[in-house]
Amino acid sequence: MLSDDERIFLIKNRGRIILAVFLIVVGLLLMTIGFLKTAFLVLLGIIGWFFGRAIDDKDFLKRFINNYLGK
Repeated sequence: MLSDDERIFLIKNRGRIILAVFLIVVGLLLMTIGFLKTAFLVLLGIIGWFFGRAIDDKDFLKRFINNYLGK
């Protein structure tokens, strides 16, 4: 189990840790499969996140349409 100090550190630096892991994975993908395939995978991830959020939050889609596409 984590001590209280370790738990506080992880909570305080959560964004930095997540971003560092994400960038390491992107860097490894760039080195192994190339830029275009990596960009395609990132694009698919963003699209998946968007549609997943739209499924979870029904009002999100209505707000998106009204705010960005106009009414």
